[in-house]
Amino acid sequence: MARVKAKATTSTSRCRRAAAPAPMRRPSTALLPPALRAFKPNLVIVASGFDASGFDPLGRMMLNSECFRRLAARMVALAAETSNGRLMMSHEGGYSEGYVPFCGHAVIETLANHRTEVVDPLSDHIDEWAGQDLQPHQAAVIDAAEALLAGLRQRLASAA
Repeated sequence: MARVKAKATTSTSRCRRAAAPAPMRRPSTALLPPALRAFKPNLVIVASGFDASGFDPLGRMMLNSECFRRLAARMVALAAETSNGRLMMSHEGGYSEGYVPFCGHAVIETLANHRTEVVDPLSDHIDEWAGQDLQPHQAAVIDAAEALLAGLRQRLASAA
């Protein structure tokens, strides 16, 4: 395990989305950072599965390699902020033999802070798929999780 520098590779992404489809983006910005900041881990461990890629036969959650790159960069930054850069990522899933390599490569480039000339030929295609907006039922689940997190913060504050 190595400590990762706080500055992750800046993507010259062709990804048209901010980081991921809205159902993935909101939890990764509204829930994860405050939870890590409150917990103050010594080490951040990420089970980095690629089941959420658009071409995964099981997950099909519409992420492309650029989304995984940006999520990895977010984890690098959060680890730098919360655990002195101690970050461990483990590949644990993804079943698209033709697309997982692009996703894994994007994450490895981010961790190495080095962008190569490898191009994901399917990234733009996934970006153009419909149905990537946050749906009301998804927002309700995220709202409930935010409320739980707020309750946890109050408990931690009162215990301190």
